[in-house]
Amino acid sequence: MAINGSIPGPTIHADWGDHVIVHVTNNLASAKNGSSIHFHGIRQNYTNPNDGVVSITQCPTAPGKTTTYKWAGMARRGIILISGCRPGRVSTANYDVDKGSLFLNDWSHRTVDELYDSAQSSGLPTLDNGLINGTNTGYRFNTSVTAGTSYRFRLINAAIDTHFKCSIDNHTLTVLAMDFVPIEPFNTTVLSIGMGQRYDIVVHATQSTGNDSYWMRAIPQEACSDNDSANNIRGIMYYGNTPSTPPQPHTPTPTAATTCPSPYLPQSASLPYFNASEPVTLGTNSENLFRWKMNGTSMQVEWDNPTLLQIWNNDTNFTNSSGVVELPVPTSSVEQEDDGI
Repeated sequence: MAINGSIPGPTIHADWGDHVIVHVTNNLASAKNGSSIHFHGIRQNYTNPNDGVVSITQCPTAPGKTTTYKWAGMARRGIILISGCRPGRVSTANYDVDKGSLFLNDWSHRTVDELYDSAQSSGLPTLDNGLINGTNTGYRFNTSVTAGTSYRFRLINAAIDTHFKCSIDNHTLTVLAMDFVPIEPFNTTVLSIGMGQRYDIVVHATQSTGNDSYWMRAIPQEACSDNDSANNIRGIMYYGNTPSTPPQPHTPTPTAATTCPSPYLPQSASLPYFNASEPVTLGTNSENLFRWKMNGTSMQVEWDNPTLLQIWNNDTNFTNSSGVVELPVPTSSVEQEDDGI
């Protein structure tokens, strides 16, 4: 599904302190396709109803209808860039040129409805391909660099079910931010990025003054999910005027992990609200359909009765439903990234 005719959708540019207003009109052809836009990575402080999560914060926007989202600027598939200095937070590494976003996706030739049916009956599906900034088959994303110049890329994993290992042959990546938050910079040749994560990296063009080209690699971690094009999701970074097919390879390339990264961090702060020994599992329900489960139950949601509405209406079905954590002290809190599991 495209936004304003493009995948990824148009970038939202804002400054710290801005109020962002987005009008979303659902022009999907099928009468069954209710939809929404979720602004991933934005902390919806005091604007939670604008988070855009169907069945949690809103009902779906029906075909032909419009929803207006409003939130303050303190990433469907598009990019959010917030410029300016947030108080107490500045860029932690120097660079010369901002190259914008590198948007990573896995990709299936089947529709989401076909994938849903397959996942229910057979478990996690094998996806057909992966994309870098919306392309990979027949044409590869490419970008030019000049020796002696440093470049900032905003790396975003918008995949459905794929952890990636990312690298650029013969180049070091300096990581300076994660999910909008500046960090102490560190250098690496391979960067692992999970679904919904975002890293800002700086690449120093140190390798050539001629016309060399280098592979930019996004390698699915097959211990976590299957992909039919695991070794062929690539872009090209090149010196000079024209991209060419890079040699194979300049340096040893990262390989897929043999074990899948844990979907949670076992922190004592989470107790006693979660079962730390096995909070997340994949299993079957009473109808023998596959479901992700947390603490032994799978979350049940209602499109026509979102979670926030249930809370406001003091619906007793909400407090008795799966996936709900009730804190024993009214003023206590547990902070968790939405979509983190």
